[in-house]
Amino acid sequence: MSTLNPSTLRRLQRLPQLSAAWEGDRRVLATVSIADQEQPPELIVWADAAEGTVRATELVAPEVGNEAIVRCLLQAIEQPHSQFPPGRPEKVVVRDRQVQLFLRGALQELNIVVEYAPQLPLLDDVYESLQKFISNRQPQLPPLYRQPLLRLARALWQEAPWRYLADHQVLRVEIEDWEPAALHISLLGLLGQEYGVLMYRSIDSLRRFREQLSHDRTPQQRQEAYLQQDCLFMTYEQAGAEEDDGPTDLADLPASEVEPSFGQLHPLEGARPFLGEEEAQTVMLTLEALQRFFRLRHRELGLESFPAISGRYRIDLGPSRKVTVRVSTQPQLADELSQLVAIRPPVADPFEDDGPPLSDDLLPEGAIYSIGMLPWEVVELLLAARQQQPAPSRRERSDGLPTILVQTSRPKARGLIAELDRAGGPTGFGFNPGQDLLTRTRYDLAVLRTGNGQLHLFGEFELDDPHHVKARRQWNERCRKSGGRCGLVIAQGVTGSGRGNPELKDMLALFELQTLSIDDLGLGVLNLMPDFG
Repeated sequence: MSTLNPSTLRRLQRLPQLSAAWEGDRRVLATVSIADQEQPPELIVWADAAEGTVRATELVAPEVGNEAIVRCLLQAIEQPHSQFPPGRPEKVVVRDRQVQLFLRGALQELNIVVEYAPQLPLLDDVYESLQKFISNRQPQLPPLYRQPLLRLARALWQEAPWRYLADHQVLRVEIEDWEPAALHISLLGLLGQEYGVLMYRSIDSLRRFREQLSHDRTPQQRQEAYLQQDCLFMTYEQAGAEEDDGPTDLADLPASEVEPSFGQLHPLEGARPFLGEEEAQTVMLTLEALQRFFRLRHRELGLESFPAISGRYRIDLGPSRKVTVRVSTQPQLADELSQLVAIRPPVADPFEDDGPPLSDDLLPEGAIYSIGMLPWEVVELLLAARQQQPAPSRRERSDGLPTILVQTSRPKARGLIAELDRAGGPTGFGFNPGQDLLTRTRYDLAVLRTGNGQLHLFGEFELDDPHHVKARRQWNERCRKSGGRCGLVIAQGVTGSGRGNPELKDMLALFELQTLSIDDLGLGVLNLMPDFG
């Protein structure tokens, strides 16, 4: 049986012990479904019997073991749902003998009595209330529009317009004799982090949201900015995905393996995970018009510039009603919004230090990276594509340009290039020392600096790896010969035969930048802090 590690025990033992008895159980909620699972999930609940309050809940699959009950109990102790402070109960009561024995073993160092009772009245009431609430919960989509909307969502997934449009390249959808008369469409997906369609009912809401995210903000401020949006939305996630399945690039999945979700955001309502009948009609007309527009105009939209084009479509809304919908691009608005931050979730820095800010949210998930050299012939071809020229004198001093290679999928590569351009382009690259205090492993941390002054953690190499030691020695020598210049190559094809060694056609961009010393970076030695929680 798994036991709590010593540091976790010491942390829990420092919490005050409350003179309280808590009830805990896991039961089936028959009206809840998780994707396409045949068996309904089970809900774990821990509640304070005296206060009559629920301290923690967790929804789990039936096959999950008793470890989940302990996990939920630790949440109830350290991070309770209610307004009550953290603390350990004197006693917990369960109605399953096997769970009782399991908890006794897991909690033996925490001075918590574990008792058995055949009936748990408080939890009976809690589960009954939850079951009624879920049974009466409004469906995500009105029954009449469920199948049409799912069909349109999967058709749009196959069209994949985010392959060639970024989230700032906003479209305008005008629906004749409709409320609202116009929607402003922002597509998520080019950055490879989240896929979907945001349908803003107000252009001011879109501008305000992106303006708020363009400033440094805490996670709480970002969450509040998110809830202040006024838009309908449709997003995608992997159907039936489990937390421990490992990262999956949704872009690689067929429409049958993605699941669309619908809802709305409004400053006075917050996030609402369902659509009313009128909202469902609006989304249905919008998705149908977008699908037709992308199918007919995708070649023009795939160009480097964002062209001024439009299309008008007659769409059936019921047997006796046709609605005219116009879709048009907004190049001027796109130029305005491109100066602001891309829509993406914040990521916490893994290295804690008092030096300059270091983020680790630039490199796409699933990307691979390496250091090496690019021959001058290839350098000239790639720089010419970006209308740049290398310094010719360096040809005589070195065999090529020392280069950092980042390889990912095509959508993510194009998203990374766009993001680097918005950040002022990469201006410098260097290695900074780092160490893991738990394993005493020392690292070379690859750090990229962008034109806006931000430092980005790009990768980490173990100093004890002989392959890296050799590659780093060659890197230093080439950088000396190149006058302190190096390159950053963004390539596609991470899942193909060219993984780790892309062909020229897979190299989508080359940036030339300056090498940075440890003093230039100003970070000092970064410590990866262990987390036993």
